[in-house]
Amino acid sequence: MQWIPIVMLGLAAAGPALGQADLQVVSIARTPRYQRYDPLYTGYQITEPSGFGPYVFSAATGLGSGQTPQTQRWPLAGQAITYTATVRNRGTAAWTTPIHGEWSIDGVAVQAPVLPPPLQPGQTAAFTLPRTWDDQLHDITFTVLDADARAGNNTISRGSKGAGFLTYIDRTFLDTFRSNTAQYPQAATDDLIDWLNMHMARFNAMMAAAGTDKRVHYEVLEVLPDAAPDPAVDRLQFAIFPFRYHAGEGDPRLSGYYNAAEDIDFGLLHEEGHQLGLIDIYRLDVPGSLNDVSGLPYSAPDGLMRSCAPFVSANSAGAMQQWLGIVHGYYGQYLYSMPQQVFVRFRGLSGEPLAGAGVTAYQKIEMPGGVVRIPAQVKFQGVTDGNGRLLLPNVPINPALVPPTAAGTLRPNPFGYLAVVGTNGLLHFKVQYGGFTDYAWLDILEVNNAYWSGQTSETTFERPLLLGGVVQTQPPPDLAELNAGSWLAWAEGAAASVHDDPAVTVSGQGSVRFETSGGFDTSLRYPGDRLARWDLSRTQDIRFWARSENPNVGFQSETPWVRLISESGYYEWRSATTALNETRGQWVEFVIPVDGSADWPRSIVGSPSLASVNGFEVHADTWDAGFTLWVDGVRFDPPPCRPDCNSDGILNLSDFGCFTTRFATGDPYADCNGDGVRNLSDFGCFTTTFALGCP
Repeated sequence: MQWIPIVMLGLAAAGPALGQADLQVVSIARTPRYQRYDPLYTGYQITEPSGFGPYVFSAATGLGSGQTPQTQRWPLAGQAITYTATVRNRGTAAWTTPIHGEWSIDGVAVQAPVLPPPLQPGQTAAFTLPRTWDDQLHDITFTVLDADARAGNNTISRGSKGAGFLTYIDRTFLDTFRSNTAQYPQAATDDLIDWLNMHMARFNAMMAAAGTDKRVHYEVLEVLPDAAPDPAVDRLQFAIFPFRYHAGEGDPRLSGYYNAAEDIDFGLLHEEGHQLGLIDIYRLDVPGSLNDVSGLPYSAPDGLMRSCAPFVSANSAGAMQQWLGIVHGYYGQYLYSMPQQVFVRFRGLSGEPLAGAGVTAYQKIEMPGGVVRIPAQVKFQGVTDGNGRLLLPNVPINPALVPPTAAGTLRPNPFGYLAVVGTNGLLHFKVQYGGFTDYAWLDILEVNNAYWSGQTSETTFERPLLLGGVVQTQPPPDLAELNAGSWLAWAEGAAASVHDDPAVTVSGQGSVRFETSGGFDTSLRYPGDRLARWDLSRTQDIRFWARSENPNVGFQSETPWVRLISESGYYEWRSATTALNETRGQWVEFVIPVDGSADWPRSIVGSPSLASVNGFEVHADTWDAGFTLWVDGVRFDPPPCRPDCNSDGILNLSDFGCFTTRFATGDPYADCNGDGVRNLSDFGCFTTTFALGCP
């Protein structure tokens, strides 16, 4: 199949002037039609043989409406079929000359029908194309060849195996949409039928760009008198959203996901995606508050089915490619596509496999009672092999609970009884190595994508971790001194980066600049390129300067919040006044008492220790999305120091001998100033901290 992109352009917002005629191609139907699947779902509460659980999931366990697995879904090879294009006169004047059409298949003209006039305003005409079903993918296109008031709505294309939608429109709703269009100066059309077909064209373009041959179209798109009853149609033959636009209902452009520049409501496309069986990808997201293991948040890959983004994600596209020959009706069963064996390889800071690392796995689940979170209950544990790999154990599946379907079969897999809505499609790994801990994720989408790429028997996922390598025992005097490469930037569902900035600084030779397109939780962390274990038990205040440029309404959610990360949890301080708003266009120094205060209340997650801190984080959240944040002069007051090198509780000359020995042997302890290099400046640092007299 060679898809011919039909883009509806030139649809001027104003309707046809008085006396003008506008022929509009409304839809292309195929008959005979057959029913989509009508699956019946059963909810379960399950505890796995290992004892993990209980958790809640649902599965398709049968078919309704008298259907059986043998119910016919497609025409038979060689069967006669008919395509019917509906053309409507949406103008104000009768069409009084013959209407010339053209049918083409895969871009090649196959028929040029002509219908005699007249066609009155609001009336429709049908153009038919008889064919023989060959069970192949084709692009079927119908075009009105006559010049009329608006050329942009004279062509529509559909796929031979495309998903057909049905929607009815009340006459008054159609008229109201036209009159309301004056409020949208960028609108491409004032006609709801054209507008809906623009959405189908946009959806098809998005799927083509994502690499799937799946296509959508309207089988039925019809205007009804307001008082007319709902037509008696077999709804199981169609994808439907909505069934009918009723007179008096709100303007469809008022959706929160409407893009005025494109005149497209991506929320409508999202809901139409559900009619294809696509899940809400955001069901895989988890905020840190619902992660009982690490407190870390997780954001699934973005796309139309996560945030109504203007593109189809790789997983959604892969799902539709698998279902090209599957009549829709099932929901989410494509998630069952998983390799027979799934490995994860964990790598350290320099890329080396972490052999012998201890791995504890947890899972996001829906718990009895409806709470969805990552509980601290262990899913499984293991130790990586010499290549840093760990085989994720498969959970046996009882086919009596989850019977095979035409849309997918759930086989033994690491996720267990996978919910078709994706609720439990996320694994969280706690990895311990060399006395340090880091965390990693694996979601079902990545596993599906590997399977669809041909890795059906075995696949290995690579996970880099902040483990291995040299340990920084002393933080540098300024954590943000032209060292952006040592910082880690992150944003929930968005891009984030860090850069050195010598031009915008308030302390030292430069600052660290954080840029993000994000609008939810964002963060920057030091160190992000090495391990650290600092003793901050004597620290009284955390100090740093901040400056921001935020073109939005402002920051929100107690921004900033600051964390000190430890092996078994973290300390967190949140601004009681959303103080980051004070930094817009100017430098502001924040002084955060380690013990907390009314302005900076402290919370503790897990069992952290100030005597063993692994990193420092600054988080921010903004209204809308996108901002820039500079940090500078990041330090701890008083600075941590360890001049009692031999740990005998006494500061004397023997500590200098101890330091000299540890320096000569390459001990990380000798990197006193925390710059990652052991040189003479570390002796100066040691002398200074010794003079402070701290133990």
